[in-house]
Amino acid sequence: MKNIIFCSYISFLILVSCNFNSKEPVNTISDPEEEIPKYAENISRALESENETFTIKLKFVDYELGDASHYTFEDESGEYWDFGECESSDFEFAIGLSEEDSSTDNQGWTSNKDLQGKWFVITYIIREQEEYIDGPVGKVQIITDVVMLED
Repeated sequence: MKNIIFCSYISFLILVSCNFNSKEPVNTISDPEEEIPKYAENISRALESENETFTIKLKFVDYELGDASHYTFEDESGEYWDFGECESSDFEFAIGLSEEDSSTDNQGWTSNKDLQGKWFVITYIIREQEEYIDGPVGKVQIITDVVMLED
């Protein structure tokens, strides 16, 4: 009998703590007229189909090697994009440094300064893979094709 009363009490506490009568909506958009950015739409669609490719106009900002490769770009609205890999060999966004310029901070890599600030049409996929070496598996944006736009 004590177990039934205890379980009932715990159940009651759980229900009260969840606050099922809350009037506050959860995960809502504050302005329904607000347009969802194209990249968010692309990512959510890509989660459904890993074979789909996406294309976007982006400006090259930086390359950094940290826990993984980070190819950073900026779109026309000022949003930043972080790609985990570049499978295209058309442009070298990452440049290997000489031994004397290498350090633990840069791990021997830097951005190609000649490409920084230039605009590109980037084709990419979203693939499930390790997010970094020996890291968890997640969705990673991978550049598959690059075309430079004329100034």
